[in-house]
Amino acid sequence: MKLNTIIDKKIEDIYNAKMIYWVALFFSVSFLIRLILFLAPIESLTTLQGDEYAYSSMAESILNGTGWHDYAGRASYLPPLLPIILFLNYSVFDVDYNSAKILMIILASFVAPTIFAVSKTLFPNKFWISFTAAIIVTLYPPSIYYSNMLLTENAASLFVPLILLSYLSTSKTNSLLLTVISGLLWGLASLNRPVFLMLPIFMLVSQMLLQLTFKNIHWKWKPTNWIIGIIVMLITISPWTIHNFIVHENFVPIHTASGYMMLICNGKLNHPDIQKGLFYYKDEHYQKTLNDNLSEIEKDGLAMEMALSEISENWRLLPKPILNRAKNFWSWRPDPYDTNFTLNDLVMALIYIPILIFFIFGLFKCNFQNSWPAIVIILYVFITILPFWGSPRFRFPVDSLIIMMASFGIISAISIIKNKSAELVKTNPK
Repeated sequence: MKLNTIIDKKIEDIYNAKMIYWVALFFSVSFLIRLILFLAPIESLTTLQGDEYAYSSMAESILNGTGWHDYAGRASYLPPLLPIILFLNYSVFDVDYNSAKILMIILASFVAPTIFAVSKTLFPNKFWISFTAAIIVTLYPPSIYYSNMLLTENAASLFVPLILLSYLSTSKTNSLLLTVISGLLWGLASLNRPVFLMLPIFMLVSQMLLQLTFKNIHWKWKPTNWIIGIIVMLITISPWTIHNFIVHENFVPIHTASGYMMLICNGKLNHPDIQKGLFYYKDEHYQKTLNDNLSEIEKDGLAMEMALSEISENWRLLPKPILNRAKNFWSWRPDPYDTNFTLNDLVMALIYIPILIFFIFGLFKCNFQNSWPAIVIILYVFITILPFWGSPRFRFPVDSLIIMMASFGIISAISIIKNKSAELVKTNPK
């Protein structure tokens, strides 16, 4: 038996090993790397920053029995899942930010084994695609950095590959249990980041359009799967929606931040920051109009009304911000609005630019009828940022899927090079 055949057989045996081994391997390595950063004396990670404080303040208010509200007294401005997770952690370990960060590290450490499982399902018998994707995710700097912060990024980055894995597995088996799990994941992802609220509808419409276009696609759900999955999702978010109705006497599915987010991104379209694809919130008119005499729900509605009014009056100014939001979503720079080029920019350029190149190459080489669920989820997250501001931080939840498709592109490129080399050897023997 040739050496290459023996090696290929050994790799196949390793690849087909029980998933528990791969989960343990990639989880352990991911956890160790992220724990090293946790132990490093980096000031920005040892104290709460920005949104971390907001989420933690809501968890602490729940723990103290003062109600569901953040430091500004807003009951529904933040999505509830992360505060609930932090509340449960604080209930056991008191208000210990370090223990909460360890919990975030644990969540982040499951992304690599999950993307290995997704790759193994989407590209069966392609060991090096799964292995490459899991290794890159394990070593991916943004994943390591965010894992040490009390932010929605950690749960979101895990929910995305879990949603894809459950969708693929349900498609293969038509299992009622997996359908229910899919609906539960959709609901939890929405409670963590409201942007995912319309994801199942987007996937359903995409499946229908693709079936009309290609007639035969892989990974399709039956109507009963969609009905059950969406019902389970609605049941999952319903306790929070009911809570919001009781508090505000209005229908608020997830949060009351949509209006303000639209306002700071579109309320002054001629401002240079907004034209760059960023946001602007220091306008005095905003502060006077959205005064403290208004309720939380009234502020949200008025802010949305002001944003839509500005868009309708100055719609000609909107294309440039949208293009810049799109560009900044795909940027390698952690902060594409920073005028100073930093070491972080250089590191991410060396890492992300090749990933993006091979991702694009992979899109051209892959069988779209097979890979469409992953591509559709990436497309959904991209589209949903366009009304707001663009940043790699909003791309982060689907970075693992981008890395998976880039890994497919890498392995495809290597295969092409090997085949070309073999052809040259045959045509030009020594």
